[in-house]
Amino acid sequence: MSCYDSYRSSSSYKSSRSSSFDQSISFKEIKRKIDEARRRTCSFHEFDRIEDELYKQARANIPYFGTDIGALIYLAWEKDINDIHPFIARKSKPDSYFHSSNSESYVLSLYTSRFEKHARKWWDERQYHVRIGRKSPIHNWSELKSCMRKEFVPSTIKRNLQLLRAHIKDGKTFLESLNDNGFLIRELEFKIKLKELQAKQIELKLQKDVERQERDREEEERGKRRREKGRRETRKRERRRRK
Repeated sequence: MSCYDSYRSSSSYKSSRSSSFDQSISFKEIKRKIDEARRRTCSFHEFDRIEDELYKQARANIPYFGTDIGALIYLAWEKDINDIHPFIARKSKPDSYFHSSNSESYVLSLYTSRFEKHARKWWDERQYHVRIGRKSPIHNWSELKSCMRKEFVPSTIKRNLQLLRAHIKDGKTFLESLNDNGFLIRELEFKIKLKELQAKQIELKLQKDVERQERDREEEERGKRRREKGRRETRKRERRRRK
């Protein structure tokens, strides 16, 4: 069996071809699958076909942004795009002929197509100002990221994060270095929300691990049943021949 056929017969490929793609696919997962294909010593043609399949999944699962435009929500969305951007930018080159001489404008169109509600309204308004010459156009992901940070991440959040990094680096606690009770309350609330998000992420990961293990067990059981059925049919045919 070739590398590509082996990949197509895997459970991860079958799940990705279902009616809804796996919304949790990440650059780390894509990199793991690519490394697996490399370890199988695939030919260049087969490896390219596997990458094309993964690219389709990644492109279809670019996360949406705009329903909730909170700073933490935006930063989480930006991190997801940062993780997947190198792979999408590399694989999008053949699809970029109708956009520009490089793939960046096509990649930007993929990202902005995921804007909805508040983010869509902001983007459409900005594009209007670009067309009438009041604002400069955005050419790549770095420029879009910088522009969105100015819009969706307040300066107070930036300052709080900078202070948080500084205190962690210096080995100081907030109680030792700050006397502003209001700021302390805001920072404590931020840390509580961060811990809740981390706990939810761990819970979701454990749930996905359990579901994956159950799917693997079911697949293994089905394989055993198929093999046992095949052996029974083989024995029956041998008995008929002897008769």
